[in-house]
Amino acid sequence: MANSNQKPVKLSNPPKNPNNVQGTKYYVFNETGNIMMSSTDQNSAVISDSVRDVFAEVSVVFAAMTKAMTTSIDPATKKPYQLYDYEPLRQIIDGSGMFVQVTEESVQYSSESVGVQFSKELIEALLGLATGTGELAFASAMVQSMGNAGLNISQNSSKTNAEIGNIIFVCEYLLGMPVISALVVHLDTKKNQQTLSVGPCVKESSTSTTLTMQKDTYLFVTPKFIKEYASDLMSVETSAEYSQFIDYLKGIISGKSIITAVTLSDGATNAPQALVSGTTYIMVGENFGGDTGTLELGGTSLSVNSWSDNAIEFVPRTAVTTSAVIQLTKANGKDVSATTSSAYTVNAQPS
Repeated sequence: MANSNQKPVKLSNPPKNPNNVQGTKYYVFNETGNIMMSSTDQNSAVISDSVRDVFAEVSVVFAAMTKAMTTSIDPATKKPYQLYDYEPLRQIIDGSGMFVQVTEESVQYSSESVGVQFSKELIEALLGLATGTGELAFASAMVQSMGNAGLNISQNSSKTNAEIGNIIFVCEYLLGMPVISALVVHLDTKKNQQTLSVGPCVKESSTSTTLTMQKDTYLFVTPKFIKEYASDLMSVETSAEYSQFIDYLKGIISGKSIITAVTLSDGATNAPQALVSGTTYIMVGENFGGDTGTLELGGTSLSVNSWSDNAIEFVPRTAVTTSAVIQLTKANGKDVSATTSSAYTVNAQPS
């Protein structure tokens, strides 16, 4: 602990050292512009397989986020969320545990450019990336799509949250070390409605445009429970683990209870489908609620030892010979909140 009587050391700028040289970075975007790859090494062949796997996992997570958002129902409109709706994006960022916020800025962007040039300059300003004469082919489509989504959201009187947003993953390979961050830009469509209605991204006449936005930067941590996705991206759509991951993200958006596993008492080893009476098991998931509810297997109650929002410790006390799913009902709930994906039986404890 610092000594309160100790005199502070005066901080001064270090002398210039010719041996300290900033590395050159090379970059490329995917087709939609939502993933940026950057490296200090121009030769991609030197990137190790483990780093490639980490970067490939970002593609899978982005695909799962997109599908979860566009297949979740917006309670305000009773229709699926739009791709650029900020509300489900924020819920995934806040609830998934994959994002650690490092900066938060309120930014204002003004420009007299129009059309494609406006879109390119806006993306450059947000990324802090001067591409010079280089093209950002995706910029126009991205900005125009966000503008159209903003108009739809701002004109919907049933929406209390009228923000649009977008996320760009930045995958950097810096001197042999992979670093992944996520840039999230969102703006209030009500406050920017006039600008959005003018449509600077498509308008070709001279105009001065000002947008007020929030720019948040996150450190992105790949989820440990996604296994081997990067090695076979073409097969993830049929993967049970991938579908489970999408359901997990949808549960974050909707607040719906999601059961991801039933394990032994260690919380890691999957329980057999033939449970044993008197043995302790743990149900793992999300949105179980803080108050104790009930668990049933084939109409037989399971004894609950402890109950939290993401884990339930339980013990079956009675043999159940007919295979059935475990049903979870939250406290004060009349209907079943969630069921296991697998069916179970309960065997009597060996004498």
